[in-house]
Amino acid sequence: MTHSDGQKPPFFWLHIKKCGGGTIRRMLQPHYVLAERTARPVNFIQSPPAAWNDILNNFRVPLGAYQFRRALFARTYLYPQTWEAMPRIAFLRPPVERAVSAFHYLALPRGGERSFVQHLRETRTDIPTEDGPLFDAFLDLVQEARRSENIYRPVNLHFTTHTAPVTADVTDEAGTLLLSHLFRLEALEPVVAGMFESLGLPPPDNRPQRVNQADAATRYTPSPAQRRRIEQLYPGDCELFDRARTRYEPPLPAPTEVRYA
Repeated sequence: MTHSDGQKPPFFWLHIKKCGGGTIRRMLQPHYVLAERTARPVNFIQSPPAAWNDILNNFRVPLGAYQFRRALFARTYLYPQTWEAMPRIAFLRPPVERAVSAFHYLALPRGGERSFVQHLRETRTDIPTEDGPLFDAFLDLVQEARRSENIYRPVNLHFTTHTAPVTADVTDEAGTLLLSHLFRLEALEPVVAGMFESLGLPPPDNRPQRVNQADAATRYTPSPAQRRRIEQLYPGDCELFDRARTRYEPPLPAPTEVRYA
């Protein structure tokens, strides 16, 4: 049974940016139903419930105070009656690795979105040309975005979304984890296969080819000081990744009572 065939979705997947989203989205089909995301993004009230998960995972859809509290939005507004009964999953990468991936990705214009390098050219006269100083400037912008109440600053929503902490997105106001499972991205294939088997769904048709694997020769390696800074910017995310699993087990009947700052 697919989401579109039943009264409730078989699972909920929260897409964390720079954590294999395109690959995961393909693997979860047809039970994860796709919605128009780019040319004419759709919203919840004009779409069937089957598409709500994908709409929530589209950063272009405004959520107001819930913009970076998507699990809380889903529990409150989308699936209040079925939230506890279904697997609620996300895949994570180490925060340092995710930050480096975002650095390379956001340095270039994507889909009509301005890059952080373009922003620096417009706002500074001394633009770093080497990766080390440029990575420092990138982390400065991440820190500035964290302090801002405006989700479109300092660069744009594209930048803010791709550098936002995972922690708030997966917890409630008290810091309680709302997802039933957090997995390491490296375990994607067996996890999805295990979840499908547990739910009585056919095995996934699409095997992962490459999951956020940049060319090692061109990937920037942060200095020890930069690694410490990333860990200071994402302390909760470091803890979440340390607790992430590598195999699927049926969810517990209630959310884990572990709280994150």
